[in-house]
Amino acid sequence: MNSTRRLHKNGFTLIEILISITILSIVILIIGGALRLGISSVDRGKAEVEKIDRLRSLVLLLDRQISSAVQTTHTVNGENIVWFTGDNKGCSFLSTSSLWGRREGLIEITYAVEEGDREDFRITETERLPGEKDGLRLTIFPDLKDAEFAYFTYDTDGNPQWLKDWTEKDKFPVAIALRIKGKALDHNLIFPLMSKGIMKQQQPASISNKEELGRRLLPFR
Repeated sequence: MNSTRRLHKNGFTLIEILISITILSIVILIIGGALRLGISSVDRGKAEVEKIDRLRSLVLLLDRQISSAVQTTHTVNGENIVWFTGDNKGCSFLSTSSLWGRREGLIEITYAVEEGDREDFRITETERLPGEKDGLRLTIFPDLKDAEFAYFTYDTDGNPQWLKDWTEKDKFPVAIALRIKGKALDHNLIFPLMSKGIMKQQQPASISNKEELGRRLLPFR
């Protein structure tokens, strides 16, 4: 009898063991959940940083391209007008900067807001030699909920204004604004046109060979 009592005093009952295992399991589940949450947060943070870095790099490239716009004129239907067109869904102009790393000369840049197959939008950039139809096209902002262009200028009284449609034929906008809205993305980007004055009329190039066109547009083959 005395030995049995000593055994109970020195050991654990089945209920005590079960309670200990339960508490240990709960602690392990809590620690495991915290670790998974921490790892998931780190992964989301890395993905967000990468997305911000890509956006920053792209914005810098667009800023360089737009700020390098060449303010010149050309003849359309017998009328000498500035080489710039724009509305709320895109714009077109000449620049000396290429997203593709083109080596030299003027290039015609066209930005366009296009509707996708899933009720989404994307912004594309197309580069071609001035006057040519064929060019190199790149999607720069995919999976957007909305996108819109606007153009900054001054009216005849010197008052600043933003226009959604650029109809001026004798002057260029002072800046281009781009509003992009997507999943966890909502930015208003403003790009100034740095070149001043209007250059003399540019004659469009004419290259019928697509291989030659690719060689002119791309730095590497």
